[in-house]
Amino acid sequence: MKHYFKKYKPLVIFISSIIVVMLLIISKPSVKPEKSQYIAPLVEIERVSSEDIQVRIFSQGTVRPGKEIILSSEISGKINWVSEKLQVGSRFNKDDILLTFDKRDFELALIIAESNLSQAILNYERELAEYELAKKEWEQIGQGEGSSLALREPQFNRAKTLLASAEAGYEQAQRNLDRCTLTAPFNGIVRVKNVDIGTVAGPGIPLASIYSIDYVQIELPINQNEFNFLDDYKKNKVILSNESDGLFNKWIGTINRKSSEIDSRTRMQSVYANVKSPYKTVKGQAPLKVGMYVDAEIIGKKIKNSIKIPRDIINNSKVWVVNKKNELEKRNIEVLFYDKEYAVLKDGLYSGDQVLLTKLSIMIENMKVRLK
Repeated sequence: MKHYFKKYKPLVIFISSIIVVMLLIISKPSVKPEKSQYIAPLVEIERVSSEDIQVRIFSQGTVRPGKEIILSSEISGKINWVSEKLQVGSRFNKDDILLTFDKRDFELALIIAESNLSQAILNYERELAEYELAKKEWEQIGQGEGSSLALREPQFNRAKTLLASAEAGYEQAQRNLDRCTLTAPFNGIVRVKNVDIGTVAGPGIPLASIYSIDYVQIELPINQNEFNFLDDYKKNKVILSNESDGLFNKWIGTINRKSSEIDSRTRMQSVYANVKSPYKTVKGQAPLKVGMYVDAEIIGKKIKNSIKIPRDIINNSKVWVVNKKNELEKRNIEVLFYDKEYAVLKDGLYSGDQVLLTKLSIMIENMKVRLK
């Protein structure tokens, strides 16, 4: 018996396994297919409306002085006094005396010129009297027209010329003496100082570099298309701002001119903003200093009955809209103007349209969505 069992043991195991498998297959539960349910994604929308939109053009620039000049000497001489206001960074007011030259040589030249003038006046009056007397005597003789020499015309003309020369010499000497005192042509600040007491300067020698603080100007490059949204550019207001050391400051200026050429590198054209009295400030406001980098917001035209949308939802001149059935639609749009955050539209959307703000991984036409 044991012999038969060992002989047929593999067969018994195999048949038993088949029976177990068949029982498992027969007894397995039936699979009922379940219908999958689509869950519409939750999205955020913005309902657009037609309104009057104020165009704002943004740019940046560096503050430059409205006027900057190099003070130079008109005379030759030694500097004998320099004002404390003629120091680098110092401020001065218009007509302040900045430096003086040694006047002694020019005072002597004025005395000599005055003496020459007195002598020329005396000579002129004498020759005038002689000329009038000769003319009167010749008229009494009555023998035709007298020669110029007989009438003393050459002597009189020479005296007149000498008087004019003496007057010019006196005026020149007086002007040279006045030039010994150098005064400020405007309210300003010293940028560079080149001389001091004892310096011998000549005509054209740079004495100092100064700039005006009556007003400053800022060059603001903008896109050529943006010029269409400026009013008469001389009337546009500009808001300048700067944030430094944790403080945020604003200044108001006006656009007073535009450049006549386009920058070959940036393909942009510039307007120039002016700010008056930039160093005169109210409490809590910093001065608008030369060299400061500022952001600019130019107030342009007002576009009537227009629609604006966030510019970051636009893709290839198309936006997604959620219709009344809460389904997605793709719309073609035409943009009139872009600013930092928004796009002002010329065509494509209407008041009441719901633009999609949420960026979904998959977006197709007529796709159902849920609104937040």
